[in-house]
Amino acid sequence: MPEPEQGRAATAAPRIGEWLVLAVVLLIIAGTVVVVMRTGNRDDTAGPPSDLPSTSPVAPGGPTTGPSGRPTDQPTDQEPRPRELAETVLDALDLGPAVTGSGVAAQLQPLLANPALGGRIGATVLDPATDELLLDLDADGGHVPASTTKVLTALATLETLGPDTRFRTTVVRAAGQVVLVGGGDPVLSQRVEVNESWVYPITRFDLLARATAEELLRAGTTSVVLGYATDLFAGPAVNPAWEAGYVPGGQVAPVSALSLDGGRTRVGFAQRADDPARFAAERFAALLGDHGVQVEGAPMPQSTPRASPGSALIASAESPTVAEIVGQMLTRSDNDGAEMLARHVARAEGEEPTFAGGSRAIVGVLERLGIPTDGLVLTDGSGLSRQNRIAPVTLARALELAYEDPDGSSRSLLAGLPVAGFTGTLTNRFADPQSAPEAGDIRAKTGYLSRVVALAGYVVDADGRLLVFAVLADAVVPVSTLDAQRAVDQLAARLATCGCR
Repeated sequence: MPEPEQGRAATAAPRIGEWLVLAVVLLIIAGTVVVVMRTGNRDDTAGPPSDLPSTSPVAPGGPTTGPSGRPTDQPTDQEPRPRELAETVLDALDLGPAVTGSGVAAQLQPLLANPALGGRIGATVLDPATDELLLDLDADGGHVPASTTKVLTALATLETLGPDTRFRTTVVRAAGQVVLVGGGDPVLSQRVEVNESWVYPITRFDLLARATAEELLRAGTTSVVLGYATDLFAGPAVNPAWEAGYVPGGQVAPVSALSLDGGRTRVGFAQRADDPARFAAERFAALLGDHGVQVEGAPMPQSTPRASPGSALIASAESPTVAEIVGQMLTRSDNDGAEMLARHVARAEGEEPTFAGGSRAIVGVLERLGIPTDGLVLTDGSGLSRQNRIAPVTLARALELAYEDPDGSSRSLLAGLPVAGFTGTLTNRFADPQSAPEAGDIRAKTGYLSRVVALAGYVVDADGRLLVFAVLADAVVPVSTLDAQRAVDQLAARLATCGCR
């Protein structure tokens, strides 16, 4: 652990040590399962997932259930600073004195008047213990949410798929060729990342290739024709509501059910592959060659193979759980993962697995859960679209529901939120004198597009009471973006120090 910065530990450490709270960080260990099956045999003990035709020889992708700044929320203001390890910030040890709306307003109104936030702000604070809305600044008005949209995508994913669901990428022998079938796995990886220091759960693509090659060689096969299937998802791969530079600039890849590292060909925000599925298949062909199985010609797109004489599952790789995937999607603000999860929600809700279908499905889930959706407009699952509109109260009620979730299915949403000053997209935030003392005491989802700064999450106040907040400013002057981020951080920090009685 790095040494804490001088002058920092004296202010941060007492607050961090004060909240030895629930250990709800569920997203620590990556899980990858590779299942190898003999050619000509299939696993008849499990059967296909319930949403697939019974004639399918394998689960052809899909879930399996077990027990101009960067619009991706990358830190923009400074290099990482050494800090002490943060405790989890999810619950208070004791329910402190009740908070009042007048107390909250007295503390936050001066900060909300900061001109850096621009002329259009929506903000709310609520107390889950009383269900009371303590601050209402255009709380039910629709604002451009940027990546705070991912809170809604995460909640809908956990509620529809469940935290234990896994996605499966399969390799099938059919019609004289081998077919790599995309299962919509958001973390299928060869470890080409945005940041080499990030560690998060993945599905090992190299192990799937090795298991496939070993099974083929065991059957005496040394050369194959390779196809790849991506028909688990539908619709356009690039959202027409996105700005033209997002894909070329590396903010997001074309959405595909077969995507390797979000279509990245190298570390960083490089331009993504134009066709992530083809890129993945070409990489798979190269890996097969490394293991002694040559691929004849270029991989070609195919439909997912259905049951036919001679068809068989060769190998498959199961992803980490949905809980783990949702957690890393929130921590890293992973646009690619969010869009794939939205399509899975669409499938689970009986909608077409497209941008529009995913958006309709997410809204439908929220309505079923009793989350207010007046004025809610979604055109994607990541928040890249400027056409999205979310009210602060919608975000706050979604976070409240996850916090109070009786069966625990949504708790990984809480654990995935970045910790202020320590993890994910909040690593380099909360560093100025007004907000620095509260680093470690706030968990929140960031949102950033040019002219848009947003933050939504949880704080534990000075009296030990947990509060939910959401702030969306979507008319920020571009040259004031960093000042707006600091202003939002200061709002959350003031709420954490407030005894707002």
